[in-house]
Amino acid sequence: MSSLRIENACKYFGGLKAVDGINMTVPAGRITGLIGPNGAGKSTVVNMISGVYSLTRGEVYLDDQQLTRLHVDEVARRGIARTFQNIRLLPEESVLDNVVIGYFRKQQSGVMASLMGLPVALAETRRLREQAWELLGRFGIQKYADYEAGSLPYGHQRRVEMARSIAAAPRIVMLDEPVAGMNEVESAEMAEIFEDLARSGMGLLLIEHNVAFVSRLCSQVYVLDSGRMIAEGPPETVTRDPKVIEAYIGGKADAA
Repeated sequence: MSSLRIENACKYFGGLKAVDGINMTVPAGRITGLIGPNGAGKSTVVNMISGVYSLTRGEVYLDDQQLTRLHVDEVARRGIARTFQNIRLLPEESVLDNVVIGYFRKQQSGVMASLMGLPVALAETRRLREQAWELLGRFGIQKYADYEAGSLPYGHQRRVEMARSIAAAPRIVMLDEPVAGMNEVESAEMAEIFEDLARSGMGLLLIEHNVAFVSRLCSQVYVLDSGRMIAEGPPETVTRDPKVIEAYIGGKADAA
């Protein structure tokens, strides 16, 4: 079973310590939470793992593979996928085509074969579109397959982005505020999908402001504040930690 490990990871921007010496493990088959107030450094952590930011110090591993100095595309090919706080779809392309893009790791025919319309490329395209269709069903959005992605409501666009992120069957997927802007019904539906992904053996890192949502789903929660890890453990322990209460609410924990 795969495991993502972050060891003594730091990211400094000049004199600003955006992330300072954090350690974290995201095991396969489980949902791990990363929470913290605005500006805590959560998205910086995701960017460090995915190769968007180079680490100032520290290491990132997927099992025994070191990812620390790999480019974004290389990290993705090793089996790390992510979503973004701001949805990044091709708005004028169909929902189905947006998800097909996620299968790039499985593509075997070359670019020239696709451009020339060779039978091997056409057959592969049909196969990937069939797989994308099935994945849309898993996310409950098959009926929107031919819609322009940008025409869908916000919550459905979120589903398209998540479907695309897991299209190539990553070992670890990082979900950056996946239920932001969703109502309780939509959030509950997404929770069921996340749990299903974990049961399939995928490791999920859930980055959220919604502490109740994270507490419901995660077996292990890490808490960042001002770039430092201030707490970690089971959600029922972390949410009662005075340092966590103070970071979220402000003031002294006993007063809160």
